[in-house]
Parts: sequence; structure tokens; C-alpha cells
Amino acid sequence: MIDKIFSTIPLQGQFCHLYPVQISDAKFTYDLRTQNGGKFLNNIGPNVESQRLYLEKYMVNYNLKKEIYFKMLDSKINKFVGVTRFCELDNDYKFGFESGIMLENCSPNIYIDAMFMCFKMGFDLLGRKFSGPWLVDSENIRMINFHQRIGIAKLVKKDKFFHTFEAHSSDYFSNVKRFEKLNFGLIKNL
Repeated sequence: MIDKIFSTIPLQGQFCHLYPVQISDAKFTYDLRTQNGGKFLNNIGPNVESQRLYLEKYMVNYNLKKEIYFKMLDSKINKFVGVTRFCELDNDYKFGFESGIMLENCSPNIYIDAMFMCFKMGFDLLGRKFSGPWLVDSENIRMINFHQRIGIAKLVKKDKFFHTFEAHSSDYFSNVKRFEKLNFGLIKNL
């Protein structure tokens, strides 16, 4: 299944299509990461060149089928509006879904669809039991509330700097049907 995931370009959901990021996307990913000063993101370096170097290193993991850094295309307006990472794919027990960044004022359906597409690939198609842990900046109240409303990610630790979340397959399977009824995470071509 991992080969099919990597060879299906794009992965087509109801609201977004997922395309692997390429080195030529360095300016797009840099601009996303630095909008509003990149307040809640790890520092990536001072310029587009530093992002290009990061993407060159990422391509090694992509070619080894360890991770996919996706661009999210809003299929309604045919525009790329965000990125996210589907990673730790070389681990038979867990996977990562992290680093989601969206353009301001884009539809929230895009990120929700991408998240459930990644959850579907990780939990349903690859049979992984666990996703995470991932860190959310403790000041990023919007993202913390988002994870709590969805009801799949569980808060496992918090301090003044970070909230740490993880997701288990049992929580995914207990909640996914209500989101599938709204057409989230339904991959049309996989």
C-alpha cells in the first residue's frame, strides 16, 4: 500500500487534492511559513534558499518512502493553499501527521480534509495504531481548540511552551464516520 500511496499523484479528496512538495516549491513553502512572522513554527532559516536546502534533504526521505510533504490544493478554486507532512512511514506501528500550515482566509475544509486523508492512510490503509506525538505551541489556542473539537487527538502533556498531542486508532475509528458523512477524508483514487 505504501507504494500505491507514493505513486498516486494527486491524492484526491472531496475538498482538497494532495501533491508531493518538490524542491521548486521552496518559495511557496517559505512564504507560507513566514506569513504573520511564522509565530508558531520552528525557524527554517532566513530566506528561500534555506527552505530549498531543507527540501533537498526532505527529498532523500521522500525517495526512501519515509515521508511525504504535501501541498494542499483547494479543488474548488484550483489553488495551492497549504502544506502538511505525512511522516514516519518507515515505522510499522505509528505515523506522523504534522506541520500543517494554511494561507490566511482559506476554507477550513481543506485542512480538515487533508487531516482525515492522512488519518485514513495511516490508520485504515497502513494499519498503524498510533500517530504522534506532536507539539503545538501553548500560545496557539486556535490549533489546540481545533484538535480538541475534532475529538481524535488527545492531549498527553502540556507546559508553558507546548501542548503535546497524540492520536490512537481506536479514537479515529470511534469518530471517523461522522466526518466521512460530511465527505472528509474520502480518497477518491486510492
